Amino acid sequence: MEGSFPVKLIRNEPAVLLGKTLIIADLHIGIEREYWRAGIRASGLSRRVRERVEDLLERVKPKRIIVAGDLKHNIPDFTAREAEEVKHIAEVLSSQGELLVVKGNHDGDIERIIPWITIYPGSGIMIDDVYILHGHARPSDDIFDAKAIVMGHIHPALRLEHKFGGQIEKVFLFARWNGIPVVVLPAFSPLITGVDVSRRENLIGPVAKEFESADAFLLDGTYARRIL
Repeated sequence: MEGSFPVKLIRNEPAVLLGKTLIIADLHIGIEREYWRAGIRASGLSRRVRERVEDLLERVKPKRIIVAGDLKHNIPDFTAREAEEVKHIAEVLSSQGELLVVKGNHDGDIERIIPWITIYPGSGIMIDDVYILHGHARPSDDIFDAKAIVMGHIHPALRLEHKFGGQIEKVFLFARWNGIPVVVLPAFSPLITGVDVSRRENLIGPVAKEFESADAFLLDGTYARRIL
């Protein structure tokens, strides 16, 4: 099914390539604070995300990078430390090529943190006939002219059963919406495994709620199962 999409999966990474454009989503920088409040230690996450970003950039050497929403996590407030972490990640990403950010539902006031980066509204943008959005907001009518759609927001995952029990694994969703192919990106954050997309109620957002079909693939490209 991937062959009918103009994007290419990057093996074992929650990311895709559109030509020389790298697309990722849901980094959720600053999510550690939510874990700390719940009594769970999650130190070093920003360093881990930065190292993963650096490794990915070295691996694919993109000319342009698009974050399809939720670069940061905490809303409505964020600490000075979290703002510095967002700036640092943005600097790492933009060191490789042009960086564009499509706002997600956690990206309020992100313009104040990284004013030098081009920020697009949550309704999305068209790049090379591919419409890119986060997925929480209704897209513009331009989406109907797209050859494909790339989005995040859902944090797709599946519970995979085996003889020792089961585990949750991140997955890509390859779906159809109004006849247009859609790829839903797994969360880039290592602290977010995701939600079980085998349950229709977890397909949230105005686009995902209207998926006509959907198939799940593991990060290594292995077909997992049909969802819809």
